[in-house]
Amino acid sequence: MKKLLLVLSIFVLFFTACSKDESVKELKAGDIITLKSWDNQELKIQRLENGFKIVDSNKLLLIDIFGTFCQPCRLEAPMLFDIQSKHLDDLVILGLSYAENADAQKLKEFAKNYNAYYFLTNDERADLIVEAITNDIKYNTQVQLPFKVMLKDGKYQKLGNEYFILGKADEGLLRESINKIKGE
Repeated sequence: MKKLLLVLSIFVLFFTACSKDESVKELKAGDIITLKSWDNQELKIQRLENGFKIVDSNKLLLIDIFGTFCQPCRLEAPMLFDIQSKHLDDLVILGLSYAENADAQKLKEFAKNYNAYYFLTNDERADLIVEAITNDIKYNTQVQLPFKVMLKDGKYQKLGNEYFILGKADEGLLRESINKIKGE
């Protein structure tokens, strides 16, 4: 009888533990995502119906989907840092590591080697954030790196003629877009 109870207990425990899927499959409007950078800073963004917004902030949000292995990402990192440095009061650049398993040390090395001293994260929800972005802007092709979008008040903004920049960003276009979106 004890063996039967033990087997039944293990069976119940195994199937209830395995059938309980607590992983998030999609981001829903209202979800607040706390991201942590390689240097332990935090940035909270909120999922809106069709976009993202920095929690308790009116700053523009530039999301740079990148990879530490990506040569164009490396080349544009100093330019992104320069832009971030000149717009500390009204812009946050969120570098979202994607398509790789980069730990905090790898992000730290990327920041150091390529002067990428803006908010870099390797959050496990990167795939969900990227999927939400591509769905929001109706981008139906596989994301290639680097890939950028900008949001103001949770709404995607045009960067030139599109709602995204694919590949190494043209510095003039990016600076012009930021100034235009800010209303300057």
